[in-house]
Amino acid sequence: MTTIHDLQPARVWQYFHQLTQIPRPSFHEEAVQQYVLDEAKRLGLPAERDAAGNIRVRKPASPGHENAPGVILQSHLDMVPQKNADKVHDFEKDPITTKVREDGWLTADGTTLGADNGIGAATALAVLADETLEHPPLEALFTSTEETGMVGAQGLQPNWLNGKYLINLDTEEEGELCIGCAGGVDGTYRIPYGTRPVQLPGWQLTVNGLKGGHSGMDIIKGRGNAILVLVRVLEALQLHLNGQDGEFDAAAVPGSREALARGSKQTGAAAVASVAAPVAAAGKDVSLSGDMSAPPAVRVVLADLQGGNLRNAIPREAHARIGFLVSAPGMACENERAGAGASAQGSGSAASVEALVADVQAWLQELQQTLRRGLPPEDAGLSITLEPAAEITEELADAPRVLDALRAMPNGVDRMTASMPGLVETSTNLAAVACDGKAVHIRCLLRSSDDAQKADLARRMASVVRLAGGTSEYAADYSGWQPKSDSELVRLFVRTGEKMFGRKPPVSAIHAGLECGIMARNYPHWEMISFGPTITGAHSPDEAVKIDTVGRFYDWLKLCLRELAQEKV
Repeated sequence: MTTIHDLQPARVWQYFHQLTQIPRPSFHEEAVQQYVLDEAKRLGLPAERDAAGNIRVRKPASPGHENAPGVILQSHLDMVPQKNADKVHDFEKDPITTKVREDGWLTADGTTLGADNGIGAATALAVLADETLEHPPLEALFTSTEETGMVGAQGLQPNWLNGKYLINLDTEEEGELCIGCAGGVDGTYRIPYGTRPVQLPGWQLTVNGLKGGHSGMDIIKGRGNAILVLVRVLEALQLHLNGQDGEFDAAAVPGSREALARGSKQTGAAAVASVAAPVAAAGKDVSLSGDMSAPPAVRVVLADLQGGNLRNAIPREAHARIGFLVSAPGMACENERAGAGASAQGSGSAASVEALVADVQAWLQELQQTLRRGLPPEDAGLSITLEPAAEITEELADAPRVLDALRAMPNGVDRMTASMPGLVETSTNLAAVACDGKAVHIRCLLRSSDDAQKADLARRMASVVRLAGGTSEYAADYSGWQPKSDSELVRLFVRTGEKMFGRKPPVSAIHAGLECGIMARNYPHWEMISFGPTITGAHSPDEAVKIDTVGRFYDWLKLCLRELAQEKV
């Protein structure tokens, strides 16, 4: 059975294996930083760590090339900690287990692999260790906490690095060159809500099985966002219990003239009768409360909402703790006007709630199929389940307002780049949501290659939250990396790439955050480029690196260093 220890080039894979054995999620990088410092000492190379956690290792030029312009090899040491729901793994303590697949890919076992950017860091270490290479003066820069705010790049000080050229080792498609990237800003939103005492059996409504992925590179693929899918399920569930299954119906939208007209005719008894109606397709794009002009016989009570984790990962899982408040015919939700004690009494008999839950569980399977049809094929694993949970003693009194705000917030691709077909200009990822008993906290990552469009998107999102009675904060704002397609470094990589692959490598920008643009603020004279091997599924447990592309990536880098060694200052 092939393992990582059998792979070539051996030195690169040995270093990558060492990195997989050191827990290194963002903000927990002390051990991996110390490993790099110790390795530099073992190699006899001077190394230094700055106040931001960046490490610089210098390697003198190979003999005869001391006067060549300096080159900086840049990678980051942290990784995104994501795992499947059924995987037991502590990213702060446990090593990553790697698997060599028969189809030529290396993956982890139910977790992120850390090839982003562990392969880049391992390649830089391999260059430092290889005494046979012909190269100019080198500086290997290992930055800190890239995945959560690019902290190291933000803290990089001027005059700490001497090179003319910076080669970033953090892109993920073999044979392609990146010379520009999007900027970004972290958005944090808080929407306060009131609570109301209730006493109901609790049920956990879970959405999982989605592909997820990188919130920049994968945002154009239209993958499902588990938080927004869950919001849609909650809305559709209330409509189902109101007997409003089916296609979009204007009368199902609260406040519409159609809803008001229908409300004057519909009775609570009619709504009760609809609870056991045959299951149809899910309702679409309507409010949680459904047609509240006639109080529902069964009201979905929301006690908690949680989903997502990392700002730069498309959420794959989300869950809500809910209950069902059942009213008798002719007494629709009368218990709510009577207070909390009556609410408990109005929760329905055990038999009626059991029948209701069975109906809902069957209906969720129908809804699951409906939603799958609207998602890309890689989201075919979508699962929606309802299982017993802790008793509910408090509900979100303002649940419709909170869910409406989540529904209304921009998410996904906002604008495409006019000058580069197929490239996203502006996007946002609704990355995480969490209730704390007083407010719902929302985290988003906004990206754009145009600072003005990024600012406009931030204002629009703040407007939605303000209308919902909430507040917004923005932090870690950074500009994109503006392409310079005619630089000497780009021409060199195009020329050597043609030698490597028999064709000119495509040169483009990416809709993701690279550290180049941030670092260049203090080093405007740098010429920069980024390249790497093929990595898929970054920021998700599906992350994988194509094994044979790593060798070609390393060979291409060595070829470019040999060429750069011939250049004179």
